[in-house]
Amino acid sequence: MSRKIFVLLFVVRLAAAEYWQSAEWLDLLYYESSGGGYQSLALAPEFFVTARGASDPELEYRESLALVRQNDLDFKLRFPLRYKYLARQDGLPYEPAVIVSSPYKKAYLAYPNRYIRNPISIFGHLFLLLDQEWGLPDGQLVHILADSGDEPEDLLFYYKGLTGKYIARFWQEPYYRRSKQDSYLESRDVLFYDLGLSAEQLENLHLHFKEVQNAGFYYYYIDANCALFIGRFLNVVVGRTVVTKQFYLLPAQVFNAYQRLDPERPVILRASLVKEFNRRYQLLSAAQKRTVRALLRAETFSTDREALETFLLISNYVQNNQPQYAGIIRRNRITAYQTLLEIYPQKPQARPDAQLIPDFVPVNNRSWQAGWADGYASLAFAPVAFTEYEQLADLEIVNLRLAAVGLRVGAPDWRLKFTPVSLENITQANAVLPVLSYALKSSFTYDAQRGQWGGAQELYAGYAFNLYGRALVYALGGGDLTNYADFGAADLRPLALLSGVKLGLKQPLMENLDLRLVYEHKYQLDRQSVELLYKTGNIVGKLGYAQTAENTEYSLGLEALY
Repeated sequence: MSRKIFVLLFVVRLAAAEYWQSAEWLDLLYYESSGGGYQSLALAPEFFVTARGASDPELEYRESLALVRQNDLDFKLRFPLRYKYLARQDGLPYEPAVIVSSPYKKAYLAYPNRYIRNPISIFGHLFLLLDQEWGLPDGQLVHILADSGDEPEDLLFYYKGLTGKYIARFWQEPYYRRSKQDSYLESRDVLFYDLGLSAEQLENLHLHFKEVQNAGFYYYYIDANCALFIGRFLNVVVGRTVVTKQFYLLPAQVFNAYQRLDPERPVILRASLVKEFNRRYQLLSAAQKRTVRALLRAETFSTDREALETFLLISNYVQNNQPQYAGIIRRNRITAYQTLLEIYPQKPQARPDAQLIPDFVPVNNRSWQAGWADGYASLAFAPVAFTEYEQLADLEIVNLRLAAVGLRVGAPDWRLKFTPVSLENITQANAVLPVLSYALKSSFTYDAQRGQWGGAQELYAGYAFNLYGRALVYALGGGDLTNYADFGAADLRPLALLSGVKLGLKQPLMENLDLRLVYEHKYQLDRQSVELLYKTGNIVGKLGYAQTAENTEYSLGLEALY
């Protein structure tokens, strides 16, 4: 009997818990736990009905409920979703003042992947796309942007982004405007996840967007960014607390979190224009390549279908990044379309269609590495890690690791290594797109045997080329500011600036197997290495051999991506 009474009292206590303490109310007003209380992420006083609303969810709830009971028209217009929830919660008649009449039938969570050449976009972006089922480019997007005015993207700009000096606001606009940036200015891959929202949830999305137009938010590049605010916005729409504020939050983490809610729902990929262009351009003959280059630089006529379609694929990207050729390219585009329509019956394919990914694997953004080499065992963790292994067969090397910590142990000593940043952006260049490749790294090593710290800062730049569509070859030149050699564990004191060279080849052998050959002249040493990399699931296995004049090293490694 006593057990039944206990359960009954527990249920009664839960029922008596006030609505202002519920996740729904706290999400609705963007409250976060702060010390012993709450603090909303929203800034503008217009987002609250009380002076203390940003830090007092109970007072804000009671005053809001009083306005609902009074059927206050201004409240219903400013906070239509809040009004809907409070009327339902208090059993009051729901008489909306804001009526949603929208043609949009679906909502997608969109993730344009990282754009390494711009620090602002190095982790990617996140927004919502509303679709009328006429095609994604015709949709309407909802996103949040920090208002930096016309300030140049200099060191002060990045400092302000890191320290919350900009105010961000939610915006809604036609997707083709953002698509132009993703496709024609930066050419990113974009993933779209169908959120599967019900008709009521779509209505709630529109009602809540009406509310957040009254709010501003301090924007912090690391944690209070597009990922947090779009994730928190969706918390309200789906009625679940999926995303909360963390020490750092990446767009990929939020995309993965919502995709895991229903992994069976479709994920769509809209591939990068540059990647598709590089693939097609490499397959052309030398004469066809000359035709494509001519179409991008001078008024030229051609009837070659493959050359014209390859030109059309990259033409918008080139004219937006090289505006001095915009007029010529526009005229050649018109002629090219007319020529193709006259000669060939089907519509010209100016860019690849969006593709359904049947077995989507979440975007990896962290990494554990374990290995053995030259009698040493090693373990390393990178809290932020984006790697090329997501699509191993691609002819590029794009790796980013931040704040990685590693330990290497073996007789007679041990070494602790901290790598604030390691970045390789080795991508294809050709006569149309002479893209600069580069690698930079900052690392600090504590060598227990010597009892001292050493550091190595490196920067290399050069070009990488597609070799007959089967391999990537690259040559980079640069240097190191260092007093410690990364390989050989040589002490190079005092601090010295040393020149260096990196030559490499990446050869896909099969779908999940790569061969790497690398020659490096670094730290006044020559080093040749061979490495096989095999990916299965989220595990990458590595088997390597490296040689210098003083040492031969065999290595075995595993990397877990998640």
